[in-house]
Amino acid sequence: MPSFLKDRKTWIGIVLGLAAIAIFLAVNQKAHAADKGGPKPAAPVAADAAVSSWTGFGVDVHGSLVNGSADFGAPVNISMTGQAPGVSVYYRHQFGVLVLGVDASYDRMLGDLKDTLGIDYSTSIGASAGILPNKSTLVGVRTAFERAYASGGHIDGWGFGPFIEVKVGGPLSLSLEWMRYWHDHDAFGPAVDITSDRVTARAKFDLYSKPVTSVFADR
Repeated sequence: MPSFLKDRKTWIGIVLGLAAIAIFLAVNQKAHAADKGGPKPAAPVAADAAVSSWTGFGVDVHGSLVNGSADFGAPVNISMTGQAPGVSVYYRHQFGVLVLGVDASYDRMLGDLKDTLGIDYSTSIGASAGILPNKSTLVGVRTAFERAYASGGHIDGWGFGPFIEVKVGGPLSLSLEWMRYWHDHDAFGPAVDITSDRVTARAKFDLYSKPVTSVFADR
């Protein structure tokens, strides 16, 4: 693993850079639609509702970059990095501009997480809440309980962080997420502070989407 990926500033730069790209794509998509010019007839309510609906269930495939730290007290601090590809199932419901969701995930562990810590995989359940600045963009926060399984047992953790998701056409949407996890320290002792930062990119596919009345006139 390249040493620069173990620098916290690198991860902050990755998060900000990916978020900026996602925001740019969302704004550019809206600007491109506006630049087509000429007055447009009002679309039927049903058609607009189908586009703007976030109610339904689906699956996603995702990949995460993980930067973990075990702080045993100065001067002992162990940092590790790894990757975590995985899949999720989710359900969410739209209430006007508010979207609430639940999800369950399975992730394989690679890199230091596998080779040094011996973690094979993890499962998690999560919940999210977000708002719609326009009908194709969702911005919010997600929290999750995760259990990571290793040869010597398991480690539990809670995570929390922001995300941005953009519909790119049809049932497909792309999401970027950053989460901070606080892990159970029982295996190492109460004086050990174990945390990890995770940047996750998701490709989400709605398998079923229930139309709702759009709250956006032409946005």
